[in-house]
Amino acid sequence: MFFTLSKVLWFVADPGNLLLTALVVGVALLATRWRRGGQRLLAVVALAAVFVAVVPAGRWLVGVLEDRFPAIDEPPARVDGIVVL
Repeated sequence: MFFTLSKVLWFVADPGNLLLTALVVGVALLATRWRRGGQRLLAVVALAAVFVAVVPAGRWLVGVLEDRFPAIDEPPARVDGIVVL
């Protein structure tokens, strides 16, 4: 039950799906009496899409993890095993 619920909730909460859902809702609002709200929502979606495309936020987040531990200059003389995650 938890596995299925987590998959469904992540599908809804995924940033790409949120932008797509907001885009569809904004276009749908253009055909109703809430046209101004639809225009504002589309403007926010457009700004968010440009922000995601231009700003290297992913690189910043990965950099925090990569810079957490120093790089190994010389490998050890004897390696017992390699763990691949």
